[in-house]
Amino acid sequence: QARAALALAERNFQRFKALYEAKAASELELDMAQMQYEQAKGAVEQAEGAVAAASSVARESRVVAPFDGYVTAKLVEAGDLAAPGRPLVMLESATGRRLVVTVPEGTWSQVALSLGQEVPVTLDAQPGRAFTGKVVEITPSADPATHSFTVKLALDQEGVPAGSAGRALLPGAQRQAFLLPKEAVLNVGGLTMVVVVDAQGQARSRVVTVGPEENGMVEVLSGLAGSERVLVGLPQPPADGARVEEV
Repeated sequence: QARAALALAERNFQRFKALYEAKAASELELDMAQMQYEQAKGAVEQAEGAVAAASSVARESRVVAPFDGYVTAKLVEAGDLAAPGRPLVMLESATGRRLVVTVPEGTWSQVALSLGQEVPVTLDAQPGRAFTGKVVEITPSADPATHSFTVKLALDQEGVPAGSAGRALLPGAQRQAFLLPKEAVLNVGGLTMVVVVDAQGQARSRVVTVGPEENGMVEVLSGLAGSERVLVGLPQPPADGARVEEV
């Protein structure tokens, strides 16, 4: 309607302009026609602005999910105020899952990971099924609240239930370790020690620091160089310097 009024006002203005040039219309009539034309043009611009504002409101009133999925929870009701930052619904992706793994900062230096690397994953909801996770994100710094690093793994297999707890077997950095049978480690008076045989064939007690036991073996963290001969199966350490005979 505003555009039709503008077209009519423009034709009327051009007609009075031609009449004025032909001395058939007064200057006042020309000014009136020009004023009506300018008013009609302003009305069109105002209407276009109103349409743009209405279109913007219409776009903002429609929420589009960033992925295909399902609505698992509705967090607002009709008539509620949708404030910025307020969640409206909870969505569950139809395909693809991610497992968020936290690694304590004390063991982070022992983990060797890179983006795109695949690692084995198990889920508590499906204990008999093996999954594969691909590393898609590695946080460069530790969380000061939990003192842990975060690794995100993409699980592309079907049938992965959302919200499930799981575990990932992360590869460790290769390093040399000195392992002893647990029977070689003695606990005497609150000290952890082993008995070695020196170059003269004599028994020598050494205080050591050990790590956790695994599969009957214990890692010696300190106290041994790694080249010593260690006695295994002693009920208690012999006297220091006692002769050791090979059987």
